[in-house]
Amino acid sequence: MKIERVILIGGGNSIREGLSKGLWTKLVGEFSIGLNSNYHHFNSTALAFVDQPFYKKNKENLSKLPLVLCKARNEIIIEKYPNFIHLPVTGKYDNTLQKGVYSSILVGLFAITIAIYLKVDEIFILGFDWSLKTDKKGEDGKIITHYYQENKKLKHRGTGKTSFYDTWKPEKYFKVYLNEPVKIYNVSLNSHINSFPKISYDEFFKKLETNPVNYNQDEIRVFIKEQLTKLRKK
Repeated sequence: MKIERVILIGGGNSIREGLSKGLWTKLVGEFSIGLNSNYHHFNSTALAFVDQPFYKKNKENLSKLPLVLCKARNEIIIEKYPNFIHLPVTGKYDNTLQKGVYSSILVGLFAITIAIYLKVDEIFILGFDWSLKTDKKGEDGKIITHYYQENKKLKHRGTGKTSFYDTWKPEKYFKVYLNEPVKIYNVSLNSHINSFPKISYDEFFKKLETNPVNYNQDEIRVFIKEQLTKLRKK
């Protein structure tokens, strides 16, 4: 099966622009991987996470999703959810994934690496903002880091906090993808991640409209399972 593109949906505040222009409706029929709490807002082809606290807080809901891609952890493997694919991780990038998926530091890296392994032609990253302490603050005085930040039920240890991003430069982590043939587009003109071409939501939607797709979601899920299960058996 050949998949032309994948859309990775992060949690960054920049997604609000897309939401104001009907984002979720425009993503129907696309191959999409939601990251972390995105499952509350959109039924992606698959959901990805690497964070243990996120798992503990959401595991009941995650067990009901069609497909979940995650970092292999003993407690998850023991619970044996059939919709989970557990993958080893590594801090060194390798597009064959022979030593694991790069990287468990950020779920965005984890998802991009999987997308490259699946040999898609284009990757669109949404909500990959790399929020900094200099960004806009909300009424509570906290940096607006996530598009769902006002929802207290979705609050987690990362909302409103930028300490990790203030400490590290994004190029340190994303430069590993620059020699890959896949085209990666950052759908946010204001993102602090400058490793890939930045496009606006209007440009993004135009690309989708120019080359429309309507992927069978179940078929893609079967394909992903086959490819990643094959990997685990090598």
